[in-house]
Amino acid sequence: MIGPHSGDDMAGAFASFRSRDDWTEALHFSKEICSILPFVLAIGKTSWYGQLPNETRMECDRILSRERMVLALLDDELAQAAGLLLVARIPVIVLKGMDVGRRFYPERMLRPMGDVDLLVPAASYRDAWRALLRGGYQQIEPHFKHSFRSSLARGTELPSIDLHYGLIAGEPETVVEAYWKNSVAGEFPGISDGLRVLSKEDCLVYMLRHSAVLHVLESPVWMIDLHYIISAGSLDWHRILSELRRSRAISAAAFVFEILHSNWQTPIPSEVRAELCKNMGMLRRQKLAQRLKLSAWYRPGGRAFLRLALDRFLLRDTVPDAIKFGVARVLRKVIEARNRDQAATFGDRTLRDC
Repeated sequence: MIGPHSGDDMAGAFASFRSRDDWTEALHFSKEICSILPFVLAIGKTSWYGQLPNETRMECDRILSRERMVLALLDDELAQAAGLLLVARIPVIVLKGMDVGRRFYPERMLRPMGDVDLLVPAASYRDAWRALLRGGYQQIEPHFKHSFRSSLARGTELPSIDLHYGLIAGEPETVVEAYWKNSVAGEFPGISDGLRVLSKEDCLVYMLRHSAVLHVLESPVWMIDLHYIISAGSLDWHRILSELRRSRAISAAAFVFEILHSNWQTPIPSEVRAELCKNMGMLRRQKLAQRLKLSAWYRPGGRAFLRLALDRFLLRDTVPDAIKFGVARVLRKVIEARNRDQAATFGDRTLRDC
């Protein structure tokens, strides 16, 4: 049931779920993997929705109502923050869900998100940060010297703004400059003019690296992002392959593209998939063949620690890359734990980084 389903493609789910408890477990699992919104939207469009237990339908209606409110709040935060930055003459690129949901999804509501990600030029980062503070935003987590982003919010009940000057930790400035050079005008009607978005190729590579290399495919939301970006067509695959090699994301791309093609028939050229697999080691190719089903990646309760460690290894091109990033993630978790009290002040933000 995970994926870009629509309507009665999910008829099998209705036949197998016999009780309210079955549906409660399904809703809990979809929330666990940050996919409750597309799940509820999909079942709401089926011919059998009216046959669900009353309590389940009421819960689905509550979820949709809440998510519509969240999207409205996110739009307002984008308008507020972008307005402050553009008035200060600071260029802005809108990242992740706020861009992908509008530009590539057949229906924006299908794309859940929890914050607004904005990229500004590195040279303007401090000015951008100050402009948001003057506009009523507060920094909601410590900003460390090595970090390429800050999180700010106008209050405990409002979504946060993630202000970036880079996209991936350790990325050379020349690469970020190329993102700016390749960026295109974005379309955000009713919100703000003058905003930009990544080119389709850069957006695809960034979302793939963010979801697979950094986050080990923690949520199918990012996989669905990639499906819709690729399905939009008109991609320069030569440039995409070149960027994947430069960023050492060949293994991640090979895994993700084969999973997308196998499960959702995502239109990835066969020669691209062959080229990526050719550059993988034998062990990774064998493991990939065993793990094409989405259930291997998403299951109730999540992946065990050893499975997650193996996945991190498989999705990295080299062993040193996997070890280095694993250590960095542990250190980040320690830092987050030390600042738990400050984070708690600003409420539950479980959909962060989407």
